[in-house]
Amino acid sequence: MKKRKVIMIEVIGLFVIGILGYLQYGGDVSVYSSRRHTFGNGSTLDLTIIANRLYIRDKEEFAEQMLQRCVDNSFHEIRLSYDMNGYPNELSISVYMNPVMWKLKKRVFRIKYMQDLEYQYDIRDGIGRFKVEFVYD
Repeated sequence: MKKRKVIMIEVIGLFVIGILGYLQYGGDVSVYSSRRHTFGNGSTLDLTIIANRLYIRDKEEFAEQMLQRCVDNSFHEIRLSYDMNGYPNELSISVYMNPVMWKLKKRVFRIKYMQDLEYQYDIRDGIGRFKVEFVYD
């Protein structure tokens, strides 16, 4: 009887670990909305993404990955249009952990890529010239 309880606890523990592992590493980032603002000397891109994670350990690394995915246009749900106005000069990404948090309007943080100069570079050609700012709610 005691052996059966130990086996049951181990099976439940493995099941819980499997579910938590899937929730953290099983899903890819989803883009829920995008907006492009174009004006005389440049443009900005606003994205809303769902991270599909339990937590984000390294926010700087995550921000760099999202910037690279914007430059590569490698999101699965959406194709960003760079043919008419080129790459944007500023990027703002609102990050939600999961769809439930998005519905509850509980944003985790916002990533902003900004330039010190007045829209001199775009996000593809001037990656090293942007400063990254995290805005927490």
